[in-house]
Amino acid sequence: MSNGTSNGGGQQEPDSKKSMFEAYYRSQLKALIKTEADWEGLMESLQTPLPITFRLSSGKTLRQFEEEYVPRLQAQTLKPAPLDWYPARQAWRVKVARSTLRGKDCHAKQDSSLQEFHSWLLVQAELGCVHRQEA
Repeated sequence: MSNGTSNGGGQQEPDSKKSMFEAYYRSQLKALIKTEADWEGLMESLQTPLPITFRLSSGKTLRQFEEEYVPRLQAQTLKPAPLDWYPARQAWRVKVARSTLRGKDCHAKQDSSLQEFHSWLLVQAELGCVHRQEA
């Protein structure tokens, strides 16, 4: 199975999809992206996982998050930070990919504090105290 071939199920190979993606966006963005370094920077940005962001609707939940989970996340260099534009430190960003938080990669499966944080987020979301926040 080489670049540009079908895998037997009518779907294109991942390398072929990547080259088609790049060809399309190079043609669309040729007026904006002048150098190969600009292109490489764009590709790197597109492949960087987005951080998780959420808002807390309860003062008790906020205190628990700040006292219990912020220090743990900082110890793992996940850089939890309140969103500057949201009042009273009730919206936060944590630099961890959703797949890592959900334990879908080998690094997260070994990290019990990240699993505990994920479980806490799920429970608080069920209780209506934590809400996803696109930011």
